[in-house]
Amino acid sequence: GKWDDRPALVVTRVPDHLPHVLPIAVELKKTHGLRSVFAVNDAVTRERAEAAGFEAINLYEEAPPNPVRLTTQAARFVARVAAALPRLEPAGFEPIELAAIRPVTLRVVAQNASDLLRLAYGVDWFIGKARPSLLLAANPYTTDGRVAWRIAAARGIPTASVEHGTVFLNDPIWDECSVDVFCAWGEPSKQTLRANGLKEERIAVTGAAYLDGFIRAFDGAPCAPSIVVATSGPGDLVSHDQHAAFIEMLYESAAAAPEVRFVAKLHRKDRAELYAAAAARH
Repeated sequence: GKWDDRPALVVTRVPDHLPHVLPIAVELKKTHGLRSVFAVNDAVTRERAEAAGFEAINLYEEAPPNPVRLTTQAARFVARVAAALPRLEPAGFEPIELAAIRPVTLRVVAQNASDLLRLAYGVDWFIGKARPSLLLAANPYTTDGRVAWRIAAARGIPTASVEHGTVFLNDPIWDECSVDVFCAWGEPSKQTLRANGLKEERIAVTGAAYLDGFIRAFDGAPCAPSIVVATSGPGDLVSHDQHAAFIEMLYESAAAAPEVRFVAKLHRKDRAELYAAAAARH
């Protein structure tokens, strides 16, 4: 009775997923009368989803399996992965590299096996209770997203996902990502997804839903030309020297185009003080 209207199930993993799927849930409700239920596994995501007017449930807790059964199934799952590893090992690695990868892979699988199975039980429980009209995975290649949409697909539930970051060529995370509809931000993403093996008929170019609010806020409002700079800052694949050189070029560009307003949106691993020296020079 509670879910007789067959709501959409939106599967999120972290709060950062919400800006990408909340606007979609709002549009589905406003335009099509489709209610959404958000699957969450932390208090922050729950609070934000409920503040936006949506129901939130923790699928890890809704249908907890018998602990003994869970432990047994997790052990069997890890054993199956261990037996399958030799035929799954990627080409191009040296034997010493593969020898290092195997134990790490098994350790990660073992650490996550119980949560994976609990989530699988929860998704299957919700599908049995609500028979959702859609499963929307905020991220189709996280454990949560991939488990959820695969179970939904096996149960005959339409599946969809959305882009929420750069799609890279030859990235194995896109292998066998066969959701019914993948909403891409633009043609470059579509072409990259096609090259990674997604079928063209499963990709829809929709733009980035999380930007709709900004566009509506500034639609028709007079404003000076401006450029938003959204680099990732130093760390990971970017050295401090590379980032410093980029900042210098940024300030040189701003000096060459004084009529344009440059706004640097700082990444979490970027800091305002790294811009101070170039600002002083210019």
